[in-house]
Amino acid sequence: MTLIGTPTAAATPVTPGLLRAYADWLAVEYGEALIELDTIGAADKPVRIALAVEKFRREWCQDNGTLNPPSGGGRRFVSPPVSAPSTRAAVVLAAVGSDWREG
Repeated sequence: MTLIGTPTAAATPVTPGLLRAYADWLAVEYGEALIELDTIGAADKPVRIALAVEKFRREWCQDNGTLNPPSGGGRRFVSPPVSAPSTRAAVVLAAVGSDWREG
């Protein structure tokens, strides 16, 4: 996917439902990014340690009421997403105008 130009708005009204959906998506994206970061950090360790780190972080996210609220069914972070946050990080940050490049 290539973004053309600098998107700044969508042709949809801002509603409480839109903001709730956005906040829910951000919470899951944040939790999955934490899980992936810990997994990447453990990549140089034995497989059993790397899996234990991922299991710990996934359980931590499941138990976190902000990331996985009971009102949302509490079913988040049970299994990894189809695509990891790292697959979209650059696109999302570019779309919101964040200067994320290192150096």
